[in-house]
Amino acid sequence: MIRFLLLLVWLVTSFSWTASAQATCTPAAGEPIRLGAVFPPETLFSAGAADAYRGAAAMVEAFNNCGGVNGRPIELVYAPAANFNQVIEAVDRLGDVPLIIGSGSSAVSAALVELSQGGTFVYWEVSEPLDYYHQWSFSPRLNSYDLGLFTAEFIQNIIAASILDGGTVAAALVYDDRPRARMTADGLRTGLDNVQEYTYTAPLSSAYNLGVELREAAVNTVIVVGADNDADRLWRAMRQANANVQAWIQIGGSSYRRATCSRLGNTDGLITISATGSASRDYYRNQIGALYDIYRAAYGARFQQSPGEQVDQAASGLYLLLRGVLPQTETFTSEGIQQAIVAADIPAPAGLLGEGLAFPFGAGTNTRAGSLIWQRQNGRFCTIYPDALATCDQPLQPFPTWRDRAKLEAETACQDEPLSPAPRPTALPKL
Repeated sequence: MIRFLLLLVWLVTSFSWTASAQATCTPAAGEPIRLGAVFPPETLFSAGAADAYRGAAAMVEAFNNCGGVNGRPIELVYAPAANFNQVIEAVDRLGDVPLIIGSGSSAVSAALVELSQGGTFVYWEVSEPLDYYHQWSFSPRLNSYDLGLFTAEFIQNIIAASILDGGTVAAALVYDDRPRARMTADGLRTGLDNVQEYTYTAPLSSAYNLGVELREAAVNTVIVVGADNDADRLWRAMRQANANVQAWIQIGGSSYRRATCSRLGNTDGLITISATGSASRDYYRNQIGALYDIYRAAYGARFQQSPGEQVDQAASGLYLLLRGVLPQTETFTSEGIQQAIVAADIPAPAGLLGEGLAFPFGAGTNTRAGSLIWQRQNGRFCTIYPDALATCDQPLQPFPTWRDRAKLEAETACQDEPLSPAPRPTALPKL
């Protein structure tokens, strides 16, 4: 219970992490601080594999142009690796660096967690959650279990009040039989009572029959933890079965958010919860300051495009380390860095995605980790929560019936998401 309460601290704080050091920028000078960097290489068959490294590299460049860490520049020593054996070779090549960042890949992350256990280096994961902990490995991300707890709290305190008008939650949890999905289900089960569970082995082949079951069970809230294709099958099948619900929540889904104009009426009201996304421009301007613009400019100059969600996620993970941990490190040894991480006390919102930083258990779990809640409104996805990061210009919207949804699709013109959404006038209730 204590662990759960600490996890939710970021949801109820209204503190701001002062960004005065980034108001004006002077290039760093002096002896560099060397950091190892182990990330998957970009390949012909995996164009997005290098997103995490690209985000980290651009953030390092921004810091070096904006004062570095206590005036010292960061030297990122890159060692590409895509599997366990390559990670072993990469760590050997890096030699005696006391801190290694990564990874953009669950396989690379797991290998670095294992190799760090000897204490010769600290591993800081910038993009992946750590489902298993060790005192030398840290991530600012929610793991699968904690994401389930977070979603349960959101349903109990916001969905019930704002969408169900204070009524009883009748939830169905649909998840595939994978380790991380099962861990998410464990978290949901802990935080949410009376959940009907439906487990499947991917791909979901009986979506229509499941849609009928959900209709007959009078479910009002559907929670899906699975691949985007499986969620899409169930979405279409529920429409065919006329299985109306009042809330649809997909944990970790991304394909819906990427489509701004396709299936316009079909997905309005849908909610996704993820660790990646975009905050409002006001948040970046007021919280991160000039460094954020320098980071985006550095990324654009290097890669001739704007950073996407995965890039920003990795950049944010590194930002928290460079801004909140390394300046407090007394000695740049693995022991000194580990002690500074454990002692970190940064209230949310602070990072690019609204995270804070605190490791009261001495390992893995950042109890001020953040996650973004999205809703599709008027044909576009926008961030609905946390309030400081919100890009929606309306409060949480009700979920249309399939009949209303078809009418909306026929009558509403397709639109792209605006670059700078208007501020949202009405805040959600606090969790």
